[in-house]
Amino acid sequence: MDRINAARKQTVPESGNSAGIPRGAVRYEAVFLDNDEVDAMLRSIRGDAPYPRHSSNFHITTVFSPEQDAGALYGKEAEARFIGYKACEVTDEKGNTSCNEGLKVLLSSDDPALAEYLGVIDKNFHLTGSYTTASKYTEYIDFSDMKPIDYTLRGVFGAFLEGTGVVDAGRPPEGKSGSSCDANPNL
Repeated sequence: MDRINAARKQTVPESGNSAGIPRGAVRYEAVFLDNDEVDAMLRSIRGDAPYPRHSSNFHITTVFSPEQDAGALYGKEAEARFIGYKACEVTDEKGNTSCNEGLKVLLSSDDPALAEYLGVIDKNFHLTGSYTTASKYTEYIDFSDMKPIDYTLRGVFGAFLEGTGVVDAGRPPEGKSGSSCDANPNL
């Protein structure tokens, strides 16, 4: 069995994951993108944002509250190919609504282990542009009637840590201080 399949079956031990992050500290794993590149792409697609709020760290969530140990993959580069755009009212399974704009994304990587890991995640990969209530509603967008687009950006696979911020092999996102990685000085 290869390394990634073995890691996928192994839950994060109480002592922490392979990146040295304590169990339960990872809020979500994602491919983190350069904010300026994403903003320029969004502006070229639709001009000004249709809704008043937006993410301070553009990313494509891969796993929320991960149970599997993918820490060894943090810091690896990934490619995000944006294939569709849609802005609409969205309703979640509880009947709550928000107006969100989203981009449909295909993820890949030149790194074989990260490519395999991303390939088995069954998720509506997307990036949230702007929104009215909460960014999480973008997951519920039905992209079947999306506006086709074709943009590609490169990002870094990493984790958002509860209470400390983004970790991507020790490099905080552009424009952020290094203090977001203070929880794990070994990164």
